[in-house]
Amino acid sequence: SGASSSTDLNTYVDESRIDRRSHRGNWCNQPGGVGFLPTAAPEAGVDAYVWIKPQGESDGVSDPNFEIDPNDPNKQHDPMCDPGSQNTSNSEVGTGAMDNAPHAGRWFPEAFQTLLENAYPPL
Repeated sequence: SGASSSTDLNTYVDESRIDRRSHRGNWCNQPGGVGFLPTAAPEAGVDAYVWIKPQGESDGVSDPNFEIDPNDPNKQHDPMCDPGSQNTSNSEVGTGAMDNAPHAGRWFPEAFQTLLENAYPPL
């Protein structure tokens, strides 16, 4: 939400980060926040800010014992979407994934609400 007031360099950098993931490899259903709103020609040399992925769309089902999606029976579980698992690139950290996520591509209202609440800059 803003720059840290700490005088310790490491604390200042950590607390001032916009990207709050515990590991940069954590990608599935992260409880982050949306960035700048899509905007055409926001500043010199920049054509547009865009959101590549629709906000509120699940990255994948969080439950490893998920119920098969009858409309897409080939969907699989990815361990990076399980909040109880470890990061597949670094077993020292968890996945950081949100719980109760539906299948990939499905509406995930809790994630959408979290993205709005954590938006930077605030919406």
